[in-house]
Amino acid sequence: MPPEIKNEINFAKKNAKLVKYLTEIAAFLVVLIGFFGVLTFVIGSEQKVATIEKNLASAQVNNQQDIVSGSQDLATRINLIGQLSNQKINWTEVLSALSASTPANVQLETANISSDPKVRTKIFGYASSNTDVVLFKDLLAGSKQFQYVDIESITPGSDPTGANRPTQVFSLTGNMVASTPTSPTTGGN
Repeated sequence: MPPEIKNEINFAKKNAKLVKYLTEIAAFLVVLIGFFGVLTFVIGSEQKVATIEKNLASAQVNNQQDIVSGSQDLATRINLIGQLSNQKINWTEVLSALSASTPANVQLETANISSDPKVRTKIFGYASSNTDVVLFKDLLAGSKQFQYVDIESITPGSDPTGANRPTQVFSLTGNMVASTPTSPTTGGN
């Protein structure tokens, strides 16, 4: 064979090998690009899922913090309600104690009653004698509703009913004892 044909055959073989290698490299690059494309898509999806999970976890933490702060607020309000109901005056008990402590010869004119321990309760009225005033003071001090009862003044005065009998005008002071709150079902407040 002539050398020119040999060269052309060699050149054709080399071209065939080169085309084969280029085809293989191109196929490998297509597979590699496809792999990296799928990998990028998967990583992107994972990041989106991670972001969604992070936002969901953050929302759950915020929701739990809201629940905790709401329950703390509710507990504070319940405590305040309990404190307020403990400070509420049970007028049935107070007036019953006042009525039970008042002797027959004593007539009450006014009573300024306060549940504040710093403010003393003041009671003004009329009695037939000093003995009736002292008896009223002792009975009131012996009740469960009043303590530290003192006679502030006893002065002779006129009978409020208009009768011509001797009358003593008196003034007592004392402190109210905090009453036990009653439940709404039993009444009394």
